[in-house]
Amino acid sequence: EIRPRDWSSDVCSSDLFTQQNLLRANIGSKPQLDGFQWAISQPAVYKWSLDIEREIVGNLTVSAGYSAARSTHLIRGAVMLNTNPFIPAGVAGPTNFIRLDTAALLNDNFGRMRWRITDATSDYHGLRVGLDKRFSKGFQFNSNFTWAKTTDDTSTWTGSTDFNEADRRGHLNEKEHGLSAFHVPRQWTNTFIVDLPGKNMGGMAGYLLGGWGLNGTIRLNDGFPINPNATVARSNVTTQRFQEGSSLDLISGGNQNAVRAQNPDSYFDVNQYAYP
Repeated sequence: EIRPRDWSSDVCSSDLFTQQNLLRANIGSKPQLDGFQWAISQPAVYKWSLDIEREIVGNLTVSAGYSAARSTHLIRGAVMLNTNPFIPAGVAGPTNFIRLDTAALLNDNFGRMRWRITDATSDYHGLRVGLDKRFSKGFQFNSNFTWAKTTDDTSTWTGSTDFNEADRRGHLNEKEHGLSAFHVPRQWTNTFIVDLPGKNMGGMAGYLLGGWGLNGTIRLNDGFPINPNATVARSNVTTQRFQEGSSLDLISGGNQNAVRAQNPDSYFDVNQYAYP
């Protein structure tokens, strides 16, 4: 069994396989490794909720509730074990920068080493309010508002492109518990059904116009989170390969939600971020 704390040394040992040079000569490129945790932990999900409801007038009710969930031993995918060596960036102020000091991989005889392990956790907490009118007098509607927060160690469980920039992963086996890639803090959903006039008409008019109805759904919600990252060469940094973890950080005192929603030419305020 390869334990997480030993992976950096065990998997990246230059003597892991004795036929590395032969493999490279025959296939023309460095071999890659994809693996799964040897002793898989059983995932578990715990859920709880509380709801109250009251009828305020005939056929009209109001409700409120709280829902929560915690999941353990989830799959954490795309854990890159063979990356560029790194040292913490020596810059002033709070930072999580990773600075590469060489282009060589930890084990340069291999390419990508991507592992999946079952040590991730996730949490959900949500408050809900609703207004519901049961069908009467040809009209029905339902309105629900949810304010929630979803966090996890990583939302990716197969490949590194499951959620692209909406997700984040730590360097090597590190965890970065934060907002999930599918986190939607606020959501307002409305549905309605309306009987159209005409059902009481007689003759041909009633045949053509009677029995029709109109229904629809109106939904408003926040967008998914996104994690800005550097896609150009950084100062004093050589080529990145199979690298995960922070590549940008906020400046000291920077805006944590540096979004200009009404400016399509500059959605993010890039001045709020810095390179090492």
